[in-house]
Amino acid sequence: MKRKPKKRGKRALRPETLVRDYLRQRVRTALSKETLLEDYEAHHLRHHAQRSRATSNWLTTLTHPCEAYGIFARVVPPKMRRPIGLRLALTFAEGKDQQSRFELVMRQMGYKVERAEEQLSLPEYEIVARRDFLLSKTSTTRRYVEFKSMSPWLFQKVKTIASFQRGFLKKYYRQVVGLMALDKRKDYWIVCKDRSSGFLKVFEFRWGKKERQVWAGMLARALRINKHYQRFVERDLKALAKNPNLEIVPEVPRRTKLCDKKFCTGCEFRNICDPWQRRKD
Repeated sequence: MKRKPKKRGKRALRPETLVRDYLRQRVRTALSKETLLEDYEAHHLRHHAQRSRATSNWLTTLTHPCEAYGIFARVVPPKMRRPIGLRLALTFAEGKDQQSRFELVMRQMGYKVERAEEQLSLPEYEIVARRDFLLSKTSTTRRYVEFKSMSPWLFQKVKTIASFQRGFLKKYYRQVVGLMALDKRKDYWIVCKDRSSGFLKVFEFRWGKKERQVWAGMLARALRINKHYQRFVERDLKALAKNPNLEIVPEVPRRTKLCDKKFCTGCEFRNICDPWQRRKD
């Protein structure tokens, strides 16, 4: 008969093993500046890379100077879009940090900050938006506020309400008009903050004839985008249901494209839009 092997007991812990394991835990590599920068950049790129196909017309896309951008936002899947750049990702993060800091300071000053990031909607036009916050003080009425963090250069450009009728600032003006319409308000504040010096400028917008015309134009754009999206649902989604791996390149009318190098070069849809195509629809 074969003898059964003897069961070996647990080995005794040796002093040198204890010392070795202790030192291994204590010895750490030095944190390098390259590691810090890489992790910082990767964090922001990863956070802002989590995009999806929009199910509604966000107010910010309706205020974009290019109508095709709003169409692509509804129909182009994330995998077909260009990755967001580091500079833009950091700009978005800085804007949110500045707004959070401003809200904290207001609370420390005794102000009430209410209903922050509340979602607004207009279902018949498939429009959605987010209000920044409501601001009030003891024995005062609430003020509806849109907060904008600005570079020192842009902050100096903003001097009066008329400044929002020119160039890049037009987008901010259209956003406030849309928020006034969705919130059913006849007045709205834009609080502008210089992200370098911390100085503030506050502008009060009022609902008038021009604002009604701007809002009517935004509603018309929303209807056109919805029409293109409906075509996409009826045609392309059926094909995708049969073959999920199929990559369909959406097409939009040439007249909806801005074709401006200043905007088109860094656009996330630049690779599929072809803004300078010569063919006519």
